[in-house]
Amino acid sequence: MLYKYEMANKLDIKKTLLYTIFITPLIILLLELSLQILYRYRFDNNEYSFLIDSDNRISKTKFDPITGWSHNCDFSMNQQNFPNQVICNRHGLVKTPFSVKDSNEDVKGVLLLGNSVAMGEGLYSRGNRNSFASQVELHLRELNSNIDLVNGAYSGFNTWQEHLEAVRYFNSEPLFDDLPRLEMIVSFGGIQDFWNFLRLLVNNELNTVNDYKIANGLMININTIDYINTVTSSYSGNIYNGFKALLASISLNSRLYALTTNLLNNFFTQQLSSIDKNQAIIGITPRISYQNLDAIIINRFGLTKKEYLFIRDYFISSVTRNIKANSVLLEKGNYVYTYAPTYFSTLDNNSSLSKESNLVKGIGHLIGNKEYQFDIYENELNIIEKDYRTALIEKLKSSKEIQVLDYSQLARDVDWFIDYSHLNEYAASSLGKRLANDLIILLDRKSN
Repeated sequence: MLYKYEMANKLDIKKTLLYTIFITPLIILLLELSLQILYRYRFDNNEYSFLIDSDNRISKTKFDPITGWSHNCDFSMNQQNFPNQVICNRHGLVKTPFSVKDSNEDVKGVLLLGNSVAMGEGLYSRGNRNSFASQVELHLRELNSNIDLVNGAYSGFNTWQEHLEAVRYFNSEPLFDDLPRLEMIVSFGGIQDFWNFLRLLVNNELNTVNDYKIANGLMININTIDYINTVTSSYSGNIYNGFKALLASISLNSRLYALTTNLLNNFFTQQLSSIDKNQAIIGITPRISYQNLDAIIINRFGLTKKEYLFIRDYFISSVTRNIKANSVLLEKGNYVYTYAPTYFSTLDNNSSLSKESNLVKGIGHLIGNKEYQFDIYENELNIIEKDYRTALIEKLKSSKEIQVLDYSQLARDVDWFIDYSHLNEYAASSLGKRLANDLIILLDRKSN
């Protein structure tokens, strides 16, 4: 009996090992292959296709060795089948409706730089036609059909990254027939540097970040530096980071993993939405909304006025250096810096809203901390943004090489924005037309 019992145990162990080592992985592999086939041959209008779609979890942004990051272009996408995706040209730049076929043609090239506002984030359409950059180009070509605008803007770019993109263009343009020779560089934005300025105020990092190599985060985002350090460490023998990279690669390419996570997310979303909100008790602490800069500085950031001015001027000096570096790439006066309107600058045009006490929400990721609860009101940020903008524009106007266009007050109302900075379709068209008119005047002035 004892012998039979031992034999049975050995058989059970063998079965367990067999299922663990061979059968279970085989079942997972068969399920994965089945889902891959189902995804490949599914109908595009299938309402359940999102359940096995792993592509929606792949980052739209990838590491770029020059600018830090750029769009993760999928060149298999075309304008007709993917109207809700950003379409790239063959150089990985965000596409505009017109592109010169021969750079030897009598074409005036305009390079548009900036962050996601200039790029056209949120204004998805066939061939990116509704994006801000495309609207500027369409209006420019109505006035002068010999103009080709190149969209060199991308999400999160600050003025240093704009400079890097501009230099890359000058080094690449002579090698490609579809890249026009530049007559003008236009930077449209301002908000990205403002977010970075807020990061310094919130974290007060002038004294805490003392790593020379990261330049206080004023060039490339600190998170990007950490990312590439982690990746390169896996090639330098860091087993833990190498294993994490392997798991990340598998999860991003697995339809089975996508199905599992999407089902779980869908389930928990339904569970949360079914909670009786009447049973939820929310404690709201009365807060004070400050109406002047000095009170905001001390109460929101714990800074003295002297400390605030030091950080502001230190940061503006950095931004000005970046802009001046771009302005000397072309002849004097052919660089245009445009400070775009934002939700906060537009509060000046609506006195009732500027006095309301609405907390700023959802910008933690913009100031370097996704978990940070930004305890500040919209009207307070309006005051800080105005002080920063005024000081920046005043310094830029002292340079003869820079043409400054202040559009901060051109948005008629806050409903021109889909969030704190990005333009809606009407605003993109209106401001695109205004910018095109101003650029034509500047171009004609230089040619005469």
